[in-house]
Amino acid sequence: MLNSPKHLSFRLIPLILCPLLLSGLLVFPAFALDRPDTPHAESVLVYNIDNDTVLYRKYTAEGDKLDESGKAPAIYPASTAKIMTAILALEYYDDWNKTVTVSNDAVKNVTGNNIALKKDEIVTVRDLLHALIVAGANDAANVLAFDMAGNQADFVRKMNEKALELGAVNTTYTNPYGIHNANMKTTLDDTLLIALYAYRIREFTEISSLAKYEMPKTNLTAARNLHNRNYLIARNRETKYYYEGVIGMNAGSTSEAGYCLVTAIKEKGLSFLCIVMGAGESDSGDIYSYRYAKTLLQWAADAYAYIPLIDKSKIICELPVSLSNDTDHVTLRPANGIEKYLPADIDVASEIDVSYTLFTDSLEAPVEAGQVAGELLLTYRGEEVGRIDLVTTGEVDRTEFLYVLKKIEGVVTSRPFIAAAVSFLVLIVAYLLLVSRQRAQRSRYAPRRRGPHNRPRR
Repeated sequence: MLNSPKHLSFRLIPLILCPLLLSGLLVFPAFALDRPDTPHAESVLVYNIDNDTVLYRKYTAEGDKLDESGKAPAIYPASTAKIMTAILALEYYDDWNKTVTVSNDAVKNVTGNNIALKKDEIVTVRDLLHALIVAGANDAANVLAFDMAGNQADFVRKMNEKALELGAVNTTYTNPYGIHNANMKTTLDDTLLIALYAYRIREFTEISSLAKYEMPKTNLTAARNLHNRNYLIARNRETKYYYEGVIGMNAGSTSEAGYCLVTAIKEKGLSFLCIVMGAGESDSGDIYSYRYAKTLLQWAADAYAYIPLIDKSKIICELPVSLSNDTDHVTLRPANGIEKYLPADIDVASEIDVSYTLFTDSLEAPVEAGQVAGELLLTYRGEEVGRIDLVTTGEVDRTEFLYVLKKIEGVVTSRPFIAAAVSFLVLIVAYLLLVSRQRAQRSRYAPRRRGPHNRPRR
């Protein structure tokens, strides 16, 4: 039932998204100073969406460590399961004005956060989506699941299939809304993959950013005011966590999983995503998932920036040039300047290592400006942060007389010429030897002349 036209239209996104994420997602170490401490949260991640860069990651209370099998440790997804439910619903429904009649099976066993949907209540898909994404309503999630797949089990199967499609191979769902089940697991990395996919669905970010949604009355219930469960957005219960511009995404908690939060923001022209899982609460009622997320997002915006590492006008080295009376060398520069997203407090002069490789020992005139002659490499703490061609800064004209001499030299010193010259000399020597021998033979066999004293007597 989930293979609607709209569902199919989204299928190209993971084909593009997953290879990108899996190739560079978890490899960039965060070097910025004064990293915020997050002792009261089990798993934490801050990610720069624009640069595919992890700025802060903590898998467990011990830090950024994989388990014994080399995988990210398993955690309970809790309310973040609703992100997947929302993804499937947004891909499935074309008509948000479609009405759904709530069945008894869809609501009878649903516990946890809900908006008290009733059997035989008629609600629109639009209202159910807002109840799910804004208010985090478990009953709305289950009603949508039943409408899309006929029952919860088949819908959960679709959730798990979608997780695999997105590359979240260590995620297993057992219900559409995240109520605790010991068999329902995910990882910090999988949660990021799923959250990024949802982030790229415009309707999801728009709905999850609403502080409140007024759900019209239905045939059985008066109008409902649905407030966002993310306290970074909604101020109906708490104001100290409010952070202007935040995209809600998802917030919730269970006793087993703790407080869980997935949120995003666009700050200083860059987009950041923050995940806090397994957070606790202080004795005074301070919820650490919100406190940490707000601190981390502010830190990410300030601690990292695009840093100019090298300008394209910088002269890197010289390269000898032949066949020109004008100059005997040409200078090389980077083909373009390089900027890199790095800690804002970096000292480029002392912390960026510059090295280069030349493709030749020398050049022959004519040389064109911008001619590639080498490659420049920039590294930061042992990691490559930039690679660019080295090109000539100007052109060098050829001196024709030197060129002709070079050609003559090339001919004279070529193997064919030397071979021909040697052969010619051999022939000359052979000829001279032959001539000399023939002369010697003629001299030996020539008749002697008779003198007057040798004439015969009469």
